[in-house]
Amino acid sequence: MPEPRWLAWAGGPLGRSGRASERGLDRLLHGLPAVVAAALAVLLVALLRLQGCVTAGWQGRSADARMCASTLVMRASEAGLGGGLPAYLSGALRLDEAPLTGAALALVGGVSGTPRGLLAQRTAVLLWCALAVVVLVLLVRAMRDVPGADLTQVLLSPVLVLTVLLGPELLGAGLATLGLLAWLAGRPLVAGLLLGAGAWSGLPGLAVLAVVAASALVEGAAVRASVGRRALGWLAAGVLATSLSLLAAFALAPGALVHPVTTWWSTPAGPGSLWDLPTLAGRPLPAGLTTALAVVGWVVAAGLVARAAAARPGHDPWLTLPALALLAVAVVLATAPSLPLSASLWLVPLVALAGLRWRDHLLWAGAEAVHFVAFWLHRSAAFDPNHGLPHGWYAVATVVRVAAIAWLAACARRRATAD
Repeated sequence: MPEPRWLAWAGGPLGRSGRASERGLDRLLHGLPAVVAAALAVLLVALLRLQGCVTAGWQGRSADARMCASTLVMRASEAGLGGGLPAYLSGALRLDEAPLTGAALALVGGVSGTPRGLLAQRTAVLLWCALAVVVLVLLVRAMRDVPGADLTQVLLSPVLVLTVLLGPELLGAGLATLGLLAWLAGRPLVAGLLLGAGAWSGLPGLAVLAVVAASALVEGAAVRASVGRRALGWLAAGVLATSLSLLAAFALAPGALVHPVTTWWSTPAGPGSLWDLPTLAGRPLPAGLTTALAVVGWVVAAGLVARAAAARPGHDPWLTLPALALLAVAVVLATAPSLPLSASLWLVPLVALAGLRWRDHLLWAGAEAVHFVAFWLHRSAAFDPNHGLPHGWYAVATVVRVAAIAWLAACARRRATAD
């Protein structure tokens, strides 16, 4: 089998199990023009869904009523990102975002200009569309020859269409998934650089890095010690290089690196989280308890991943590692203190890479759509209780969404332990 061209970047042969996927529409995505056209079509549909805000703006009650308010625009407006990346790196502005996604938002805000004007808002969204197309094209091209991966679940995901222009999570999800693919392809240094970038883009990226690092330790114990130590060393070197680069970039404002962590540690439960249900009932949980529950979620994720990996020792990593990464990220998200609409973008590429069935994907997407509508109706209730969604029904929608994410975790575990 000829070596795929994308491996010239990610590195290494596919291995004996590598073969091109021939399922359904996957065959139509062989070739860069087809992939670019498909990615552009997805972003066009996402823009059409935002047509109300494109016409009237992304701020105010009307944006909530049209279900098109975007975190990408609102955060830029609130934080004054017109100063751009230099202002962010110097500490002149502060974001409740992971460093790399915050830097991306600052870069887009600086290029588009003052975010309060409608033209600048449209420019910022279009710039983010361009970045999203690049990420999607890289993901699809990289997954093209991965055994079991379903490319259509990236570009045809309803979750992607609903949320891709609501938040910056696609960037971190893309970096983490590409890092996972580079590790599988046998390029640990490239994997370390990308996984490190994904970890600095959000806690789910840190979960993917932890799964890969644990896999490297296990593989190092199973093969010659020198080979295992070398791969793990290159992976650590890549992560360290990314981290040191960020530390150098934020040398004038080291607090910007610490601020997202302290915010996560001290902020009470937010919308979309299971831990927000007591708040809807009028009895909010203390911020410390919410954080403790999230930490317990990480422990549960680690236990489930370890148990699933132990169930099939020596299994093909091309089939098991993506499923283990999906399992970890799904559990971390399901137990997170806050679960905004765009957080589900972390799952889209991993679901496709793990090769879950479309039936499971659509069950999850249906739950996401139910919660999506309920979220905006619930927000509208704050302005007009007679036409909004009561707390009780929004709580039901939240439970349905988290249950669907838990279902993905169960499917990933089954995939990781399947013969």
